[in-house]
Amino acid sequence: MVRDKEKKVVTRESTILMVKVIAGARSNRVIGWEQDRLKIALRERAEKGKANKELLLFLAKHFHIRRDAIEILSGEFSNIKRLRIFSKKEDITKFKPPSS
Repeated sequence: MVRDKEKKVVTRESTILMVKVIAGARSNRVIGWEQDRLKIALRERAEKGKANKELLLFLAKHFHIRRDAIEILSGEFSNIKRLRIFSKKEDITKFKPPSS
């Protein structure tokens, strides 16, 4: 929730995105969908939260949203992560896996 200048409570649309991270890759890139997870390769190693930070920055840039619109809900110390992405309702569809 966000409060605007008139102190009204504004709710933001959000979606949950499951991600599988491959840390220590040659480049940052989206590999594709693996089951219900978006598989992402990151250059940064998984130590001291560096890969998590890189993941959030990469996804923000990839989806053209602000970095603070993404949060890690679970999996901070795992390669399988559950993220909440706050975005406009019409933007949510770009996070969903393709239909089979």
